[in-house]
Amino acid sequence: WANPSKKNQIFISSSREGSEGKNMDEWTGQSFSDIYVTEKPKSLSKEWPGEWSEPTSIESGEGEYFVNTKANEGEAVANAKGSTIYFTRCGVEKKKVLSCKIYTSQKKGKGWGEAEEIKLGPDTFDFVHPAISSDELTLYFSSNIPGGEGGYDIWMAKRSKKSKPFDAPVNLGPKVNTWASDMFPSLRNDSNLYYSSKGMAGVGGFDIYQTSKKGD
Repeated sequence: WANPSKKNQIFISSSREGSEGKNMDEWTGQSFSDIYVTEKPKSLSKEWPGEWSEPTSIESGEGEYFVNTKANEGEAVANAKGSTIYFTRCGVEKKKVLSCKIYTSQKKGKGWGEAEEIKLGPDTFDFVHPAISSDELTLYFSSNIPGGEGGYDIWMAKRSKKSKPFDAPVNLGPKVNTWASDMFPSLRNDSNLYYSSKGMAGVGGFDIYQTSKKGD
């Protein structure tokens, strides 16, 4: 949801024509993606509720773009009011793809403010796919930093206030993570975590799994 409290907008990542980035994403084989938003139908009719609007760039107005750039952006998640977003950006420099990091941006009028990187570890590793708690004090994400179970793992980082930096990441451990890649966490009600994993006995490739929080 682009604004979870209202549930009338959805963020999507898309590599469709018109996106800012023109380079190729090595993971997907498609062009770089941008973040788009689509609006819920305004009709209240149950027989003909209408269709979601044609997705538009999150920054479709005039002025400078601070979220969608020539780099690769995706996996946006918003706070309850939709006034703050967290998203993944994989940088590019002279056709060289750099590591991927999590950024945040604040809503300013109809647009967005300049995106700031959330520092979670060394620049040589990836920090991707954010999921934020309702109080914005706990961030779940996927990373290939050392100390995990293997490949990309789901990690968690906490902070005492929204104005403070996040503490050192904590791995969610072997009950959640596997020897292979565990990615794309999504948080529901602060207690249920959905994610994709290649390391369990699923149907093939990435499958979707769910885990529930117990105590701390």
